[in-house]
Amino acid sequence: MTLSNLRRGLMGLGFLVLAMSAYASDFDSFEMHEADVNFSDYEKVYIAPVTLNLETRRHYRDSHGDRPVSERDQAEKAKDTYEALIKAFEKQGVMIAEAPGPDVLTIATQITSLRSSRPTMADYEEQISLSAKSLYAGGVDLTFQVSVEDKPLADISEDYTTLLSDSRIRAGIWQDANFGINRATRKLAKFISSEMAEEMTSEAGSGS
Repeated sequence: MTLSNLRRGLMGLGFLVLAMSAYASDFDSFEMHEADVNFSDYEKVYIAPVTLNLETRRHYRDSHGDRPVSERDQAEKAKDTYEALIKAFEKQGVMIAEAPGPDVLTIATQITSLRSSRPTMADYEEQISLSAKSLYAGGVDLTFQVSVEDKPLADISEDYTTLLSDSRIRAGIWQDANFGINRATRKLAKFISSEMAEEMTSEAGSGS
């Protein structure tokens, strides 16, 4: 490798780090475990089944007191999140693997909080007199771990919280949470796919 090629390679690496930092700043938290991760080494992603880590069944409190989330709602939101991830990565042109492997990036997602926008059946079971017109500041908290064969590469978290004062129309029970899920999964897919593209561009520019 000539000195000029080395310089171009170092410049490309510098731009790559800046680009990664720019995208990383879009998330609520972002931690890379490996400084020299090359996402272009991986052509596919495996979307692991989405899990939940809610502290308790009555896992959050709002102005209406402690509110429950049923197992059925938890399962449905996990399914919705999984499908949103598949759709988001496919839209970015990233191939989806059927299983993890040495040349596959694994995306493990966990829902840590679910907040409905309107009363759920679990709410009605605990408060029979609850009005169907009740509104809540809904949202969702998600964590993503990017890994290869159980080796963590990055931990990312994204929280979506709303306010009742935002005056938005809340027609659906999980309207706010669904919006947060779709926003977070699109951001993640865009970040991963852009890093793949940046790496390949850097390699082409280095003349290697």
